[in-house]
Amino acid sequence: MPSYTNRRVLSKSVVEMGLFSAVMNTLVLVLPLYMLQVYDRVLPAANLDTLTYLTLLALSTLLLFGVLEVVRGVYASRLAARLDVSLGTSSFLAAMSGPRAGLGDVQALRDLATVRGFIASRTIFFLFDLPFGPIFVGLLYFIHPLLFLVTVVGAVLMVAIAMLNQVASSRPGKEAAESLNASMNSAQAFARNFETVRALGMVSNAIEFWGTRFSGSLHASDGLARINAF
Repeated sequence: MPSYTNRRVLSKSVVEMGLFSAVMNTLVLVLPLYMLQVYDRVLPAANLDTLTYLTLLALSTLLLFGVLEVVRGVYASRLAARLDVSLGTSSFLAAMSGPRAGLGDVQALRDLATVRGFIASRTIFFLFDLPFGPIFVGLLYFIHPLLFLVTVVGAVLMVAIAMLNQVASSRPGKEAAESLNASMNSAQAFARNFETVRALGMVSNAIEFWGTRFSGSLHASDGLARINAF
């Protein structure tokens, strides 16, 4: 029953955040609509009253957008905290009873912290805003077909470049992550057995071994950074 309740709460929260995003993405249209009205109604007639009313309406809409942005951020933070409270106990028990619990590995709690951080950050908002991109691009066609065509071609080129970058950086990224994990695992192993290592006079050997692993991770990360720079 608690699991069903958690899923229902999360589903409701996702729907509410989606509604927030729909309203906010609609409000984003105020700036292009404002400029269109200025060029279509204000400049030809030199009507300052119309410009004043349009400006006040646009500023009010942008103010509402800012308020909703703050509310959405706070709501996401509260949702992340609620998720942490709901799943914290079960994650703790899973970490304590896991096969690597004796080694001090609490991966279940790390995973929960990662999910909580993702929900609380603004990164999750991009997932809700993404579906509105094609709608905005489609609206450009009604403004001018050439503007629509240029936008579509630019979007296709950006997607192609992103895909090429992903293909090129996939293997170096994996190697960098593996090298970093290897260096961290070796450091953790030496830390657990440091008294034995020091008693055997192998501290310098341990440092050299760890340094070799860590240097490999630095070289791999540097190669990945060069690829992403392009």
